[in-house]
Amino acid sequence: MSMLLQRHEEMNTGILKPTSLDHIPINLMSKNMWKERMDRTRRNLRDLQSCKSEMARCVKVLELLEPSNTSESRVIVLLGKAGTGKTMLMQHITYQWAKGALPDLSLIYLFEFRQLNLIKKKLTLRQLLFNFFHKPEEDEDLVFEFICTNPQRLCIIFDGYDEFAGKIDLVGTHTYNMEKPVSVIELFSALYTGKLLNGCTLLVTCRPKDVLDLPLHAVDQVGEVLGFDHRQVEEFTRNFFNDCSYKEQALRHLMEDPNILNMCYVPALCFVCCMCLDHSLSQGCGKSQLPNTMTQVYIKMLLAFLSKKQAISGPKCSKTLLQKYRQEINELSELAMRGLDQSNIVFYANDVSNSVIKFFSENAFLSVFEVKNEDRVKNVGCAFIHLTMQEFFAALHLITSDSINETELRKSFNLKSKWISKNDRKTVFTDMFHIFVSGLSSKECTSLLSTLARHNESWVEKRQRVILHMLTKLGTSNLSGPKIIELCHCAHETQDPQLAELIGAHQKYEFRNFRLTPVDMNALVYILKHSRRDVCLDIAGCSIEVEGLDVLPRCSAIQGLVFRSRKYNNVFAEALAAVLPKIEFLQIFEFVGGNINDTGVASLARALQDCPHLKEINFNDNSLTDQGIAEVTNVFHKVTSLRKVNLNNNIASLDGVFTLINTMCLCNSIEEIHIDGNRKAEVYFSNRAGHLMKR
Repeated sequence: MSMLLQRHEEMNTGILKPTSLDHIPINLMSKNMWKERMDRTRRNLRDLQSCKSEMARCVKVLELLEPSNTSESRVIVLLGKAGTGKTMLMQHITYQWAKGALPDLSLIYLFEFRQLNLIKKKLTLRQLLFNFFHKPEEDEDLVFEFICTNPQRLCIIFDGYDEFAGKIDLVGTHTYNMEKPVSVIELFSALYTGKLLNGCTLLVTCRPKDVLDLPLHAVDQVGEVLGFDHRQVEEFTRNFFNDCSYKEQALRHLMEDPNILNMCYVPALCFVCCMCLDHSLSQGCGKSQLPNTMTQVYIKMLLAFLSKKQAISGPKCSKTLLQKYRQEINELSELAMRGLDQSNIVFYANDVSNSVIKFFSENAFLSVFEVKNEDRVKNVGCAFIHLTMQEFFAALHLITSDSINETELRKSFNLKSKWISKNDRKTVFTDMFHIFVSGLSSKECTSLLSTLARHNESWVEKRQRVILHMLTKLGTSNLSGPKIIELCHCAHETQDPQLAELIGAHQKYEFRNFRLTPVDMNALVYILKHSRRDVCLDIAGCSIEVEGLDVLPRCSAIQGLVFRSRKYNNVFAEALAAVLPKIEFLQIFEFVGGNINDTGVASLARALQDCPHLKEINFNDNSLTDQGIAEVTNVFHKVTSLRKVNLNNNIASLDGVFTLINTMCLCNSIEEIHIDGNRKAEVYFSNRAGHLMKR
């Protein structure tokens, strides 16, 4: 406990306060729900992230480790995208335990997979616990005997399975010998399946795309960290700028700029954005000089750090600073790229010069920490403070290095799909690298890259054109929904209107069974705003946060909205109703196969009354009674452009059907209506044909 309390003081990053971590919500699903979703995920190769709406309840992080009612091992898997705060939450758990929380646990161990990658030789469970976390100050034999005989009092945390170079191994079915040295992955596999320390609690964190490696039968609970919501972004920003005279200006800019705000839903990026705003506003920069893409944010952060080193500011100093510190930046960029190539996220200090470590650790680009080898020998290790930081510097190296030719440049750039099959090779470093490479192909980056590359701008422009050409080719290809979103992110980073227009002209916007985050929706709307054609968004089974819906009115090209899934319920309908009247040219609205009743349709119907261009409404296959049908009929008199209505497969009675017909006959604009009454009669009415058909 003393060690963990001391470690907490030493690792004070200033990014999140302990109270913030206490209140970060975790969506928790039951074991059966997890298994059902995973079966469907593996069968259809779909992303686990679409499970959000099926989560049973929301909990706080310490509630994950509440006492279990069983004597068997308990495996908890905590998911979250890069930057949502999984590692901080794990460190926070150990800190809270050291303060006396979680009294049912006598011992807690935390291992990071990125450091376990450094262990090459075999070791015993005892060596893993004592050599690589903390050697007991008391009798080591006595402590290990307690662990072996009281596993239910023990919690072992493995953080960042997606960063592990190995894959869980379930081939061996024999009973593990406590004293037998085995590989790290064998130890983890044995703990995961209960063959070692049966009865202990095992908490594993992982990014969703790599969770398919983990077997179903051993998992008891699955939680998901979703990052910040709008309120938490505002709270974090107020705390960050608490002592600044420009606090309100910073908060206003962040909240009013959707590009920056959407990045801030990821806590790590929220910290980076606040750092950039702090530097820019302290130097008196205007709104036009503030960044609005992720690449621009990271470039601003680098320049801000260099400016502080020299205590100078202004746009003209950027080139001078880059020239002065070009060697340090290029050395760090080369290290970042080498790490990506070798699936390495932790480096020994001798992998990079002391001057570079000192230079970049002073402003939290690198974190320096103690690592141990198999013989308990302590070494100094370092890592980028976040994987996105490593990816950014690696992207700099890719574009500016003479050692990488154009052929290698093409091979290094790929869109990443959110649909991962069980047999796909686990790829660790894939979240943001292609995004940064795209962003660096922007014209605004040419001068900066030329300075770092020690080549003229035409040399850099030639390499930038290689990336833009690949994006253009992808823009005219037939892509799946997830890859369309990834392409939208890339195009948004380039800030190239011609590329956005080309993508908007060729892609079909049909999205199936993966999460559309607010950041995704922001990138999508950027493309749609440049589209020269009407667009219909067809969304089936995709989880969408409320903040993601809020960006839809910014795009006048949206002509149709289609939602298909049982996960879309009354709460979702109410949130959607708030934005529908703001979509200027909405003509087609479908809410098909949903989970709404009369309450949900009432919210939507009131909103649709304020959509003057609406032509078609489809509420097929919901749970609308006669009352819900009546809510829809209220739209008829208010929207004179309405032509077609589909209310089939609901639970209206025959009386409801005939009431609808009576209302409909008074509205000359209606041309078609489809409805059935408790499946006893199906009515199709057409004003154009001048007849009523009943069967």
